[in-house]
Amino acid sequence: MSNSPELLYHIILTVIDYHLEPSGAKRSIYIFGTHATREDAKDSSFKDPEVRQPSAWAPTSDEERRIFRVWKGFTLAERSKDTLSWVWNYGVEIQSKTSRRWICMPCVRQKTPTLQSCESKGTQNAELHLWKAHGYWDPSGRRSTPSEKKGGKRVLASISDFMNLKRSDPKEQVLANRLIKRFDRGEFQKLIVNWIVESQQSFKPVEHPRL
Repeated sequence: MSNSPELLYHIILTVIDYHLEPSGAKRSIYIFGTHATREDAKDSSFKDPEVRQPSAWAPTSDEERRIFRVWKGFTLAERSKDTLSWVWNYGVEIQSKTSRRWICMPCVRQKTPTLQSCESKGTQNAELHLWKAHGYWDPSGRRSTPSEKKGGKRVLASISDFMNLKRSDPKEQVLANRLIKRFDRGEFQKLIVNWIVESQQSFKPVEHPRL
């Protein structure tokens, strides 16, 4: 099977199409829109490391407009150097005549008042921000998460953050507290397990630090 950018594109979308064999004895799992099995796709992605998987965090047109309303005088970066670090899958790079910056896409998508950005010369600050603010870390598993002694203490996420509720606003504070009181963690975890089993997902989602 040949390696192709389209194949990697379908992998990153994780849209799976299930096909039942005519005999009913075997169930093969194919990448949606292709005739490639999930196993073939995995093998192909490892054999072609130079092809970057498209990011699920690529900005929409509205998100781009918001970025450039804040960062006037910048455009999308025209970069030729290697950007294989995992942090580039969670951000977009912009440039002006004198500098390049990495913009945090989780911040953009959550519509946080201040968009987090870092100089593009290195990725350490972007890595620490993604971990502390959003709970994302190197998905390869080759590196351990930062310890608290090294400044890796996470900022705890809250329902109020996800729903953009202002803790300083009495009405929104009351609404946030009501939502928190109604949330049943045990029921939520049970629903997650049922979803994984019924849809034949891997157990990787439940290992995510944000759960």
